[in-house]
Amino acid sequence: MTLDLSGTFPADIHDPHNAQQLLDYLTELRAQRDVIDCQMRRVVAYAREHVKPRPYPLADLAEASGLSISGVRTFYSPDDTALVAPLLDVGGYLACGCDGLQREHTCTNND
Repeated sequence: MTLDLSGTFPADIHDPHNAQQLLDYLTELRAQRDVIDCQMRRVVAYAREHVKPRPYPLADLAEASGLSISGVRTFYSPDDTALVAPLLDVGGYLACGCDGLQREHTCTNND
């Protein structure tokens, strides 16, 4: 089953003889949400803990992420911060030398 981005259910989800398809689709959507949540936690951890000389403002991150200001404060964990740290050098730039401002970081360790 593939994700239908049009906002409607996949055609085969309506099969009354296979109710498991709806549950499988819901499980697939939850897995996608979990991946996005993980990515968001790491971006917020980077923006709050590793951007120098000042972290991104809580209000800006809250608006961009759909969280409250207090939600931004508690959204990421020390583990998320630790996972982002090896990607950085001491200047706050990614270890590959780019500033990480592009939408998707595509540099590798060999760049």
